[in-house]
Parts: sequence; structure tokens; C-alpha cells
Amino acid sequence: PPRWRNLMKKFGALLFCCFVVASVANMVRVDTAQARSTYAKAFKEKYVGEEETEAQKALAADIKRVKTCNVCHDPRPDDSGKANKKNRNPFGQALAKILSEKDQKDKDKALKALAKVEGEKAKDAKTTFGELIKSGKVPFEYKEEK
Repeated sequence: PPRWRNLMKKFGALLFCCFVVASVANMVRVDTAQARSTYAKAFKEKYVGEEETEAQKALAADIKRVKTCNVCHDPRPDDSGKANKKNRNPFGQALAKILSEKDQKDKDKALKALAKVEGEKAKDAKTTFGELIKSGKVPFEYKEEK
């Protein structure tokens, strides 16, 4: 009997450790997804709305075409050959100057930051982010290199 008791203790400890690791991994994953979705929801709420106008419909289609994350992030592969979500396009960089990590789940701050960067332009751009959005286009897109 003592041998079985010892095995059960080890098994219980192993099971507990697996539970702790799985719980921590899940918390990290959920927080990251929520941070992204807060910004995406704020952007869509502010600019796409219920897709009532032609510009809103065009913007919704453009967001779908480039993928939601790429409204703010740089989809181009880095030196490792993969896209790195830490790399932002100029629109995302402008937002990052205003929003801090603690603002990730604050939709009101995200909406205010969006309003603030509307008047800014990407380097060498002729049109502001806001003008592009109001015309039914994503605020910034890298041109295809040929």
C-alpha cells in the first residue's frame, strides 16, 4: 500500500502542474486576443458602423481584403520570413504613440486615439488617414513590390 500511495502523490502533483501550466497559457492567450479585438471593434464601430453608406460598405470590404489585423499591423515578413505582429504600419505607429499597454481593453481611449490620428499622414503620403477612411479605404496599405 505505501508504494501505491507514493505513486498517487506523484501523479496528483504532475496533474496539478499540468493544470497550472495550461491555466497560465490560456490566460496569456485570452488577454492577447482581447487586446486586439478591442482596437478592431473600436475601429469598426467608429468607421464602419452598420454599413449604411457606400463608403462604409467599401471600407468594410477593404478591411476584409487586407485582414483586420493589417489595418494597424505590417503584414510583410521580417528577416525570419514571417510576419511579426509587433511591427506596425504608419497608422498603427500613430496609434501606438497615444495608446499604452494599459489601454488595451479601454474602448473609449481607443476611440479617442482614432479620432486624434485621423488628421495625420503616413510619411510621403498626400492624404490623411481620416480622408482615406472616409473614402472607404483602409488608412494605410503597403504597395506591392514588383
